[in-house]
Amino acid sequence: MRTHLSKIASTTVLCLSLILSRAIQAEDAGSIQVPQTQLGIAQSFSPVVKKSSPAVVNIYTKRKVREVGSVLADPLFGSLFGPFSGVMPVERIQNALGSGVIVRADGLVVTNHHIVENSSEIRLVLHDGREVEAKIVVDDSKTDLALLKIQNAKGPFPYLDLRSIDTLEVGDLVLAIGNPFGLGQSVTLGIISALARTHVGEGRYRYYIQTDAAINRGNSGGALISLDGKLVGVNTFILSASGGSQGLGFAIPADLIRQVISVADQGGKVIRPWLGVKHAPVPQEVADALGMTRAQGTQIVAILKGSPAEKAGLQIGDVVTHIDERIIEDEQALIFRIGTKSVGDTIRLRIHRKGKQIELNVTLTAPADIPPRKLTTLKGPHPLNAVTICNINPAVMAELSAAIVDSEGVVVFSIEKESTIDLAPGDILLKINDKKISSVSNVQEALKTAHPVWQFTIKRGNQKFKFSIRR
Repeated sequence: MRTHLSKIASTTVLCLSLILSRAIQAEDAGSIQVPQTQLGIAQSFSPVVKKSSPAVVNIYTKRKVREVGSVLADPLFGSLFGPFSGVMPVERIQNALGSGVIVRADGLVVTNHHIVENSSEIRLVLHDGREVEAKIVVDDSKTDLALLKIQNAKGPFPYLDLRSIDTLEVGDLVLAIGNPFGLGQSVTLGIISALARTHVGEGRYRYYIQTDAAINRGNSGGALISLDGKLVGVNTFILSASGGSQGLGFAIPADLIRQVISVADQGGKVIRPWLGVKHAPVPQEVADALGMTRAQGTQIVAILKGSPAEKAGLQIGDVVTHIDERIIEDEQALIFRIGTKSVGDTIRLRIHRKGKQIELNVTLTAPADIPPRKLTTLKGPHPLNAVTICNINPAVMAELSAAIVDSEGVVVFSIEKESTIDLAPGDILLKINDKKISSVSNVQEALKTAHPVWQFTIKRGNQKFKFSIRR
């Protein structure tokens, strides 16, 4: 029995040694040495942790949150009484914790947007025990990434280099480093379970690395590390029925982190490149009808006039299958690949058109801010009080994550705290009391006359609906 177990142990050690050797040789192993003895292998992750962990920080924030302190906070009663119940929300201070990763020696730290959103104070605890202040330099809700800058602390700081998702393979060993439950820095081991997960999470850029390394509350914003000590992603969320780790963790790829860093270097304003198309999934029956060998890519269903896509010769019905030789699995893959580029970059599209494979070069531009948006915050004794609207143009719709410009209406750009109407950024106002809306001026004119009952027609996503509000 002991001999049998010894053989199993020896085989396990040999396999782990081969895996470690492959993973570290994948990209610039640097000074990390793979142990060759059984005792050394038992401690083989220590060099990676020692190299990587000083760049991972704990984050503590304070922010104001608004709550309705009455029975009307209940979903049932809230829906019965509606948005004009007259109940005023109250504010309280909420403490939050998470993790972050230093990505540059000058103290630039990447973390999740949802950790620092609306924060009034951000403090970091560095690996050497120092507690320092930080300020937000880029806050990007669409990628759920934020960049912080360490304040009033002496550098240079330890940092991690980035490694592209395109250099990773399913089965590669990874380490997750973060601050679970506020216990302090912790390290867990796992593998890459899947790449390019696009049907989970929220937001515009859903293209995740999946790992079974244990991730829990407080790990958000922390590092997912390859065995060469490089940052492959920022841990963001888990899928769990219990709220604890069940081996389904997801990280934002370093490719998006690199793009957000370039935004910081250009002044902090996020301006994403624009293709100017609306695209749709490619189900198997569509792939069969087009003569494709399998359902892959995303089909162009609309092209905006004057857009980079139109100038490059894209046509409605084209199926984009590759960008720069990288496979486009679905719609989210196209959004991700474009999102990792910068304005002015030229990309090469491989498309399927009428049974043929065609390649096109497309130079990406910033979305046009024409016609003028005329950003306007509405004020007055009407339901749209404290709602900011603007005229529709490509730049506005790109900022709001809409795929293509609508031809009618005005768009809701933001909602102030005191607003009580159930609208959201991206909603398009089409009619007010049966008066067709095509500009901000139309809305202002329609609101001049008071009505006992206000009727609105809006478009949200691909659906139109009407609702009434009594005043």
